[in-house]
Amino acid sequence: KAEIPANSRKALLHAGFFGAGAVVAFDAVSLNISGDIHYGDGDLPKALKEYRRGLVCEAANVNLLNSLGVTYAMLDRHSLARESFKKVLAVDPNNFMALYNLGLGEVRRGDYPASLKCFEQALAAYREEDGAEVGRDLQLQLAKLYCRLAMFDKAHALLTEWFESCAGTQQSGAALRYLGEACHGLGRRAEAKVWLQKALRFNELDPEAMSLLGLVYMEDGEGAEIALALCEKGVELN
Repeated sequence: KAEIPANSRKALLHAGFFGAGAVVAFDAVSLNISGDIHYGDGDLPKALKEYRRGLVCEAANVNLLNSLGVTYAMLDRHSLARESFKKVLAVDPNNFMALYNLGLGEVRRGDYPASLKCFEQALAAYREEDGAEVGRDLQLQLAKLYCRLAMFDKAHALLTEWFESCAGTQQSGAALRYLGEACHGLGRRAEAKVWLQKALRFNELDPEAMSLLGLVYMEDGEGAEIALALCEKGVELN
């Protein structure tokens, strides 16, 4: 009974989303909204408490489970975050956000094949309403994994599409080094050199781009001393 006034206020906040005159019953969604407000304010422990209380009301609520997982991840409690996202996928195997977040967690754990599976499934499940920015980030994350796993043909195709969609914006610079890496992996050293030089114009302190450009110079016989200097500077920066 002591919680009724506070819970009524949460129901009012919930009803506020539907405009004047709307009426809702206090439920799991009310607690999800309350948790989101605390999350937005940076109070992660309170957000966590609200999401967990929401799951008492509705244990299989995928929005609450996703929110809980993200909050655990922000608090560096990654095993609990992973468990939350897996619970979402047990209810909804093609839930985009859970696949995306689980994929990020698997990258952090160093399980790249598992993260690749998550990201590929997330890309297949992606819809515009999931958010254009999140969709672009997913594509870039997937392309990075393709490079890491030496799947350079897939990386190049995805990065080219991504770069063209961001052409003329500052955001496009994030793909430059990986386009160089993909081209180098495909044996297209001349193209790799162009992309890596662009990557260093975008970020002159990128150690990976610098080192790979040194390697390309060496392979093309353009001066071992220049190549060595670039690689040494890359190591120093890293």
